[in-house]
Amino acid sequence: MKNPTKILSENTVDQVLAMIGPDKKYQVGDKLPNENELSEMMGVSRSTLREAIKMLVAGGALEVKRGLGTYVSNQNSLDYAGLKKLATSACSVYDAFELRLMFEPRCAGLAAERATEEERNTIVEWGNQLICLLNSNEPSAEADQGFHQSIVAATHNQFVKQLLPVIYEGIQKGIHLLQQNQNFFEDTINDTKMIMDFIKAGNGEGASTAMKLHILHSMRYIEELKI
Repeated sequence: MKNPTKILSENTVDQVLAMIGPDKKYQVGDKLPNENELSEMMGVSRSTLREAIKMLVAGGALEVKRGLGTYVSNQNSLDYAGLKKLATSACSVYDAFELRLMFEPRCAGLAAERATEEERNTIVEWGNQLICLLNSNEPSAEADQGFHQSIVAATHNQFVKQLLPVIYEGIQKGIHLLQQNQNFFEDTINDTKMIMDFIKAGNGEGASTAMKLHILHSMRYIEELKI
């Protein structure tokens, strides 16, 4: 059985998003309760809440006004200029993968539970294309991105669908270097097969675990490359 604390941590961003926006508890321009009150209200730790707030601020859903608090911004429009500038800045590739680790495993779990038959077929098509390219030692960055984007699309969560392409801008250098490592190829092929199998079976917990292992494998190689 999945740890309840882990479930709360994975769902925090969705919980905050569910509280803001038109016809919801907090509208654009409203100030959110302070950290202690909001974490208690949501039943999560302050550290978990802080991570969620950081992501929502990065995406433009929330705005932190120094000395005043956290306010609801226009959550329907991501600040792509700011995010792309961040993605191509001096932030390390490892940091970008660490951000993926914070939410992509949960995305894979949601995709397994929510995907339509057509969406599952799209995920499998991209996955098989990625595996074919890796086996042929051909460039596979586009197929890799298509595979992950199709999984995120199957979550039916508009926020992460818009956020993932921006994160991919920050990991392109790492993907290029990783794809020169034969061991990375082999791990990615096995990981991709595992992720697809769990999603096809509708096994959310299995898909989440497989995605987590896949990203951790990448992070291990990135750490060795020191990028």
